[in-house]
Amino acid sequence: MASHEPQTMQEQIRDLGICFFCLFIVVPIVGFVFVALTWGMTIPDRSKPNFTYPTAQSREVSQGAMQTGPIDGHTLYMAHCASCHGDSGDGKGTRVLDRPARSFLAGGFSFGDTEESITRVVRSGIGGTPMPGFARTLTPAQIKAVVGYVQSMLPERVVSNEADSIMHVQDSPVIVRGKLPEVYVGLGPIPRGLVVGNPDGLSFMYRTDDVRFLGTRQGAFVRRTDWDGRGGTDLELRGRLIHLVPDVPCFEFGGEPVRAQLVATDAARPHGSLHYRVGGADIVETAAATTKGEMAGYRRMLQVDGGSGVQLRIPAWRQDGPERLGSVGAWTWWQEPAFDGRMHFVGIRGAQPLGDGRLQLPAQGSVEIVVFPDTERSVAGQSGVPMGDGVSS
Repeated sequence: MASHEPQTMQEQIRDLGICFFCLFIVVPIVGFVFVALTWGMTIPDRSKPNFTYPTAQSREVSQGAMQTGPIDGHTLYMAHCASCHGDSGDGKGTRVLDRPARSFLAGGFSFGDTEESITRVVRSGIGGTPMPGFARTLTPAQIKAVVGYVQSMLPERVVSNEADSIMHVQDSPVIVRGKLPEVYVGLGPIPRGLVVGNPDGLSFMYRTDDVRFLGTRQGAFVRRTDWDGRGGTDLELRGRLIHLVPDVPCFEFGGEPVRAQLVATDAARPHGSLHYRVGGADIVETAAATTKGEMAGYRRMLQVDGGSGVQLRIPAWRQDGPERLGSVGAWTWWQEPAFDGRMHFVGIRGAQPLGDGRLQLPAQGSVEIVVFPDTERSVAGQSGVPMGDGVSS
């Protein structure tokens, strides 16, 4: 067994110094290095943006938080409506229009004066008139406040019952088939008729045994009186007639009139449509309100497939067609006398003018027909319609 000699005083002091050095010098250094390394792993990178993208829900909450104040219908009316309808609602605003604005003091609205009817007009406007829609300008709550203020200006006992309007166009097109009354003197009733009503406030009349466009109305839609009469009574057309065309064959092939056979209708689109067949051509037609400069009117869009050899007659009361004015870009323009020195202006693109009021349809493509009824020549000229070579079409 090995023996251990006792340490000298010098050795004991040396060992004690080593312990002191490790305890108070080495251990703190090692601990500091460890903490520094682990802290560096958790320090955020300030060179990168520190945010999360807002969700749709958070955006809605933020927007909702901005709309916590009371909504004043009078203030909104003065900001958005008074320039046309007048501060008092008398229809005598400061803005110059091509026709008088509605007087709320007199009542008598185009679509009725219930809350639902006025809301629809404020939201969507009235096609073919200077009345715009405010769906993208005002929130639903603001529109409700404006409608409430407008109704407060109505004369007593003017608010009507919405149930009185049997057929009513709201947010989607409505297509009604039935017997049309005599549209103009001498025509007689049309047993097989069709009316397309659009949310823009216009409705379009057709006959369906040989598809022919007959004219356009503005305002209220249709009252059915034939449900009990098994189709024996006329549809009651409620809107104001703004343009009428003669009931004559619309299409020709080889110089002879050709029948247009109705295939289907579609009310699922933003605007109601008709699908009909002319010879070997398939045509899908939609119609809607449109504007050009200061003019208001309507547009018919014909999507043609297989139209080679098929000709379309320009809707006009003159047998040789309306008076041709000239062309601007892809558009060719015509005019036809209306009333009080005004004119109906017709613009067409996508079809080749042939003379005598006839147009050659494309083999495939779209044809656009715009009509601005009862318009002053000066307004048409300022809106870009050529004023003329005076050459018959």
